[in-house]
Amino acid sequence: MSENWFELAVIAFIVCGIGAAIWKGGQANPINTGTLGKQVARLEKKIAGIDSKVGQIESQVKAVERRSATASDIERLERLIAEQGRHLDEHAIRQAEQGEVLARIAEAGEQRGRQLDRLYDFIVERGMSK
Repeated sequence: MSENWFELAVIAFIVCGIGAAIWKGGQANPINTGTLGKQVARLEKKIAGIDSKVGQIESQVKAVERRSATASDIERLERLIAEQGRHLDEHAIRQAEQGEVLARIAEAGEQRGRQLDRLYDFIVERGMSK
C-alpha cells in the first residue's frame, strides 16, 4: 500500500505541475508578445532614423574633408607665399634703384631748367637793350 501512495504522490505532483503550467498560461514574461513586438518595431524605426542621420553626417564629413586643405597643400601655399615675399623684396629694391635714377634725372632737369632760365634772361636783356 505504501507503494501505491508513493506512486499516487508522484502522479499528483506531476499533475499539479502540469496544471500550474496550464493555469499560468505561459505568462512567465510579464510583457505579452504583442506589446514586445510593438516595442521592437518602434526601436527598429528609431535605429533606422539614427542610421540615416549617421549617413548624412558621414556625407557632410566627407564633403568637409574634400574641401579642407591637406598638409601638403599648406606647405605648397607657404612656399608660394615665401616666393611672393622674395619677389616683393626684389621689386622694392628695383623701385628704390629707379627712385634714385629718377631723383638724379629730376635734379639734372632742374639744373638744366635753371640754366635755360639764365640763358633766357640773358637773351631777353640783350634783346631789350638794343
